[in-house]
Amino acid sequence: MRFEDVKKIDWKQDPDLLAVERKMAGLAERETKERARLEALGHIVRDAEESLVQCRAAMLLNEPTKETEKAIQQRLNSARLEISEIEGGLVALKIAQNRLGPTVEAAAEEARLRVAASLLAPYRQTVSNLKALLTKAAEENRVLHEIHNLAVRQQLARELGGNKALKPLTMLLAWNFLTHPNGTDAGEFQYWKKYVDSIVGDD
Repeated sequence: MRFEDVKKIDWKQDPDLLAVERKMAGLAERETKERARLEALGHIVRDAEESLVQCRAAMLLNEPTKETEKAIQQRLNSARLEISEIEGGLVALKIAQNRLGPTVEAAAEEARLRVAASLLAPYRQTVSNLKALLTKAAEENRVLHEIHNLAVRQQLARELGGNKALKPLTMLLAWNFLTHPNGTDAGEFQYWKKYVDSIVGDD
């Protein structure tokens, strides 16, 4: 698995999770619309109640009215009935949201588990690959140490120091975090190998 491939993985994009999240979002959207309608109906009711009072006052004074009492009352009753229906619907929506909530959580948990399961094999393989590469690197590091040790033991420094092409032999270019000059693995490298083997083993 490549670095770029790993960066693209996101359990939040799991199709099953997205499906239930869309359902939850649909309920939330419906609730928003219903509450907006409820607010609009509240204005209608208040206006109708005011109009009804004004209409009755005009009737008492035998004055003409823009609208009949019956028409205003019908509008008021219709709005109140719709308010009652919406309020009942909002209760049902809340119940549906509460029931769907655990389903969303379960889908998220399953999505995370699926991602984890899909990563295990490549993770183990990558650890194995890294261990093999570092083991190979440690072998190369031992050679660097031994070449440098040889140059020191055989006192080649004076001759090498005056020769620009051969001068690198006077410098220790081995990496002591991998192996020591005596050829043994460095402490951190030993610890890392034991740690890896204790968790994933070396298949």
